[in-house]
Amino acid sequence: MSFSQFDNIRIAALASAVPSQVQEIDMDPEREDAAYTKNFVKSTGVKCRRVLAVNQTGLDLCYAAAQKALKKANWTADSIDATIFFTQTPDYSLPGNGCLLHYLIGMRADTIAYDINLGCSSFPYSLLSGASLLQNPKISRILLAYSDTQRNAYNSREELLKDNSFIFGEGGSVLLLERQNNSRIQLGLWTDGSGYKYLFTLYGARNYSLVFPGGLQEETILPNRAIGYPGDTLYMDGAEIMSFSTTTAVDSIKEFLEHYQKDIGSYDGVILHQANLLILKTMAKRLKLDMKKIPLSIDRYANTSAASVTLTMTDAYAGSHAENLCLLASGFGVGLSWGVADFTISPSVIVPVFEYDGVFEEGILRRK
Repeated sequence: MSFSQFDNIRIAALASAVPSQVQEIDMDPEREDAAYTKNFVKSTGVKCRRVLAVNQTGLDLCYAAAQKALKKANWTADSIDATIFFTQTPDYSLPGNGCLLHYLIGMRADTIAYDINLGCSSFPYSLLSGASLLQNPKISRILLAYSDTQRNAYNSREELLKDNSFIFGEGGSVLLLERQNNSRIQLGLWTDGSGYKYLFTLYGARNYSLVFPGGLQEETILPNRAIGYPGDTLYMDGAEIMSFSTTTAVDSIKEFLEHYQKDIGSYDGVILHQANLLILKTMAKRLKLDMKKIPLSIDRYANTSAASVTLTMTDAYAGSHAENLCLLASGFGVGLSWGVADFTISPSVIVPVFEYDGVFEEGILRRK
């Protein structure tokens, strides 16, 4: 276990952007797969998702979100001391999206910028990363960015749009952290690297000869003895991930509450990674928590991976008239990694979810 408390640190702004294109699951009862689709929607809770514009990436969404967040906090780009980008799907293998966002926003040359390769557990890990940097007296403002794209999981955009049983969607968020008196963040973080085999992308240096970016070349035995088929780019053991989310992640939330002597009923909201509706309901039942306390965004945005917690928070609380909200958040996923965060945020610093279809044109490779 790893528990950490950081005093005098607050969230200065939060903004989340989504593409304008909406892809809805076709519920036509005359479809050949109508029964399966109905059951899929019931268990996952997903009814639609946002799809990136042509040539658009999560970097573009975070650029737009950063502009809105900076305006909300009344910060200038040159006042930021560090930016950390949480993504599993950067624009390039190198450099990281943190460097690209640094360039697009126009930050100072003496600014720290880097990526962290985490997905669904990004939020609690990001607070640890940002709050830790803020312990340096020379650092006073941090920009945290979150986004993953789903284009990598398909062989083409056409294939993506034909998928009628999707679980993942696309969005991007930016959260600003700064030092301020009378505020506090409490964290609990965990990792089980032995669970890597339950959720991983097949392409990488380890199996380069077997996998191209477009997927497996032939039927392949995976590390957990499962079979990967031609065209596969991502492997997930649904049963193992379901078990992990509803047992290990829940037990850690309970451990967190016991450690900090907190009652889960005292929070204004409990934001859980939007894995799927069945997982969320099972977690709520094990935590003895009314679903009214758990904001949902999976029905409209699907599982947005790294941006899941922040997008859900933006969707749920932007425009709230509460002065401050005491929230508990938990992210859990690839690694396996998971964490819990206790923090306070003023709804006045949250920008409502907005649409953005802009593209970083300079970064697109073109044939002569």
